[in-house]
Amino acid sequence: MIIWLLMSKKMIIWLLMIFNTAFGFYLPGVAPHDYFEGESVPLYVNALGATDDLLAYDYYDPAFHFCQPEGGPVPLRESLGSVLWGDRLYSSPFKLSFLKNTTCALACNPTTIPAEDAKFINQRIMENYNHNWEVDGLPAAEYQDESSFYTPGFDLGSILNEKSYLNNHFEIMVHYHKKDVSTYRVVGVVVTPRR
Repeated sequence: MIIWLLMSKKMIIWLLMIFNTAFGFYLPGVAPHDYFEGESVPLYVNALGATDDLLAYDYYDPAFHFCQPEGGPVPLRESLGSVLWGDRLYSSPFKLSFLKNTTCALACNPTTIPAEDAKFINQRIMENYNHNWEVDGLPAAEYQDESSFYTPGFDLGSILNEKSYLNNHFEIMVHYHKKDVSTYRVVGVVVTPRR
């Protein structure tokens, strides 16, 4: 009886230790970050994908001619879940500062896209490819007016009168909650793309 009691006490202590550490554990890359006013908020870009197609394209595939950050894109160290889902996160040229509104910020100088690459981009637009961006571990979403819900990712472009148009203007809204007097946490990101 005494041996059983000692073993059960050790078992209870062991279980309490496991239970206690479970509440203080975050997976790498998913722990919330506290932001201060004016602090830089990194926006990461991911592979472009389509709901009807399994083939994903690297965001910085040369055929897309997307703006790159100064010094070139830097890959983000990813969690096991990101690797299993096929994420390919990179730094972006978009500069966001917490609680600072910015309008008409140029990400890079305009460029001429060769006809072959324009054809490639138009085909991806027709195949309904999406941008997939991430801020503070949360996917950027687009609000769908006609169905009144948010969808992860947003359109690479649009088709009007059988012509494809590349979305190259973005309104980025970062939603947040106030944690305390001077710190905030990101709770959502909505992107409205325009051509």
